[in-house]
Amino acid sequence: MSPVLSESDQKEETVVLLLVHRRNRELLSEWLSRHFHVTVPQEGDLPGSFDLCLFDLVTLHEHKAELERKKKEAAPVFVPYLLVMRERERSRLGDDIWDLIDDRVIIPTSQAELGARVSTLLTARWQSLELQELKEHEVGKEQAFTESALRSLPDIFYVLDTDLKLDRWNDRLAAVTGAKQADLEATELAELVREDHREAVTDAFETVLVGGGTARVEAVLVTENGDEVPYEFTAARLTDPDDECLGIVGVGRDVTDRAVRRELARQNERLERFASIVSHDLRNPLTVANLNLDLGRDTGDDEYFEKVERALDRMNTLIEDVLALARKGQVVGEFEPVSLRTAAETAWSNVGTNDATLDIADQTMILMADDSRLHDLLMNLFRNSIEHGGEDVTVTIGPIDGTGFYVEDDGDGISDKEKEKVFEYGYTTSEEGTGFGLAIVRSIAEAHGWTVELVDSADAGVRFEVTNVEFAEPADLGATEDDDAADSDDSEE
Repeated sequence: MSPVLSESDQKEETVVLLLVHRRNRELLSEWLSRHFHVTVPQEGDLPGSFDLCLFDLVTLHEHKAELERKKKEAAPVFVPYLLVMRERERSRLGDDIWDLIDDRVIIPTSQAELGARVSTLLTARWQSLELQELKEHEVGKEQAFTESALRSLPDIFYVLDTDLKLDRWNDRLAAVTGAKQADLEATELAELVREDHREAVTDAFETVLVGGGTARVEAVLVTENGDEVPYEFTAARLTDPDDECLGIVGVGRDVTDRAVRRELARQNERLERFASIVSHDLRNPLTVANLNLDLGRDTGDDEYFEKVERALDRMNTLIEDVLALARKGQVVGEFEPVSLRTAAETAWSNVGTNDATLDIADQTMILMADDSRLHDLLMNLFRNSIEHGGEDVTVTIGPIDGTGFYVEDDGDGISDKEKEKVFEYGYTTSEEGTGFGLAIVRSIAEAHGWTVELVDSADAGVRFEVTNVEFAEPADLGATEDDDAADSDDSEE
């Protein structure tokens, strides 16, 4: 019998024969082996890969599960199945068999008919292979383009798994942080930001992971060298085609310019307030001084000159408070470990305390702060308690659950209406006060990145809570003092 396939159609394709009838198996093997590599499994197990499988109803039922698995695994590449059957067996073909097979041949058959069916099935397979190769080539080009775009992106790109650990990222992340690519593997993105910002980043990402939507959160990224860079991180839920959550995808953007603009806006706001103070608050005592100076010159009475002196003292106090606002409100650049007990005792000694008492509830608290500005913050809080709580007031300072500290007194307290105004510039209920003490407190707290609030006190007095504070270990304070001593020794040499 002459070949059914042309020379151009003949390929080294693998054809598997699973036929129970020995004569049918030998005959079909003889026909097909002229054009293809024919495999007849001896133990009944299918080879790892093949291009066409011929089987009868008996072997189909024996290998049905494996044949279904191989076809599914090969998709979208076409793996053809050809059923060899007799006409009387047609009634035994259920929907599950029709779904699995791609063609059938009724025996007895001719070499020409068999060759035509085999050729049609293999041609369809070759076309599916070529289409898959083309798709893979296009996908490869798309992947290369995407990777190139991500490498060129000036922002950090990242994919986090459902545990919020880095799964994929662009080169920018390693470049910005200075970390090695291998060290970033399975690292939580939150671990790369400043410790006091980690909870906010994690909370934002977990909210998106559970509830969907998007999120934006600002945090300070810390490099391997210890440099701090303000960043905005975004998050969106990443899902598969079945809407199963795979993790988070997002971008991190350097917002240093934005932070600078915010600081400039804060400075401009302070300047406007200072201008208002100079034009309004200083004008009154200046008017009083000028008026009494004229009267003193006209009459020679010392009483008028004493009023001038008091007006000048008032102006001097206002000027000192304005300068404190200007200087203390600038963002803290460097933090150092500071003992809250030592800072409180020093501030207390610089305030006219009369019969007032200071109670320090925790003697071991060490926090990261600017020592000088923390001293001024505490001094203004203590002075406020003494001025409004009475000369024998008791002032207590202590910790707040690892988030900050409080300063409270057992004085007369403050009305709810006044609570809303106490931090305003120039607000005071005392004739001698300038109204800048608590404004300075808020300005110093904000310069540290802290939050200060006035809340109800258990002793009916006032209680100020300062939170978002970063704490240190006592050993850190000791190391700083040792370094200072070493610097002193070096200077003496």
